[in-house]
Amino acid sequence: MIVKGVGRFAIDEGLEQKSLYFEAIVTDYKDASAMRDEEMEFRRGESIQLLDALLDLLPNRPDHLHELSVHSELSYSLAQAIQMEFPWHQRLLEIQDEGSRLERIDQVLRTMIRRGGT
Repeated sequence: MIVKGVGRFAIDEGLEQKSLYFEAIVTDYKDASAMRDEEMEFRRGESIQLLDALLDLLPNRPDHLHELSVHSELSYSLAQAIQMEFPWHQRLLEIQDEGSRLERIDQVLRTMIRRGGT
């Protein structure tokens, strides 16, 4: 099953399962980042620049950068644009810091840039 959510959450308590679907008590999940807002915005800007450099290498550059913003969580939007194995995406989801997720994504973007966009 693949589920598309609107935000991350932590399961606080699983409920007794008498139905065909899972139920749980959940709370919103917040990242544990040590970066201040200004630092994180700068960090996100670096990742957007890397993506922009990669897109410049493509023969038919997609025009969707307007959707990306340094003012909100960026790592998941970038990860969706990268075609990788599911375990890579799962490990990314488990990282509890936006800066660390962006660093992992940036490594992939840099490798793709070095390979000429392939």
